[in-house]
Amino acid sequence: LLEAHLAGVPGREGDSVPAAIEALDQLPAYQAYLILLDLIMPGMDGLEFLNRIRRIERYRDTLVVVITAKALSDDEQRVLDRHATTVLYKGGDLGGELARTLRSALRRIRSRTTS
Repeated sequence: LLEAHLAGVPGREGDSVPAAIEALDQLPAYQAYLILLDLIMPGMDGLEFLNRIRRIERYRDTLVVVITAKALSDDEQRVLDRHATTVLYKGGDLGGELARTLRSALRRIRSRTTS
């Protein structure tokens, strides 16, 4: 589903991986400006992934857009408030919300990299 939304994004570079452990292994190969993260993944959930990357200096300021269908507990919401840039919920107008979020994120990234 997300691959279809991302197909036309200019300058997109990266991979889609099915599990957080794989993502952690592959992440050092990229200058990660933006990570799209599903909270429900095999092996390690997205919250743990997010906590782990935020402990690594190189990824402390990386924009992370969480995309989920999960009903969040108060504790999960606090983690996301602290570590995620934006949370989008599956269903409704996810495509439109994702497009707006990506445009905003790309503006932020460009302003960071040209400063």
